[in-house]
Amino acid sequence: MYIVNLVAIKDTPVNSRLPGDVRIGEKRVRQGGTVAEFVGAVDQGTTSTRFMVFDHSGALVARHQLEHAQILPRPGWVEHNPVEIWERTCAVIKTVLNTTDLRAADLAALGLTNQRETTVVWNRRTGRPYANAIVWQDTRSV
Repeated sequence: MYIVNLVAIKDTPVNSRLPGDVRIGEKRVRQGGTVAEFVGAVDQGTTSTRFMVFDHSGALVARHQLEHAQILPRPGWVEHNPVEIWERTCAVIKTVLNTTDLRAADLAALGLTNQRETTVVWNRRTGRPYANAIVWQDTRSV
């Protein structure tokens, strides 16, 4: 399983005001003076990582997706580079926030889906993985 601390979303009290407008493409959206009405979602899947932002009504505002390498060292083995996955996750979030002129603080919440049966072991001192992640499809995980 990939466990990540993706974006620190600043806790914003419900009655606080957020500054200014937010630009979504060519359209300016008024914040409404209270907590942001946008929600982010990270979908970290077997072949790619995607980040999506939705507005208060549930409509898709923006999304970006990047594939990551499938490492097949021998028959039946499927691995992923955890550092590449982390980098792709950061990149898709940054791209969506930059293209919409949103900041992490503009998101009321962040959801995360991941590969629940993929396994990676991290070094607690360095934060770096010891090896590639063993993907749920790998015959070693049976």
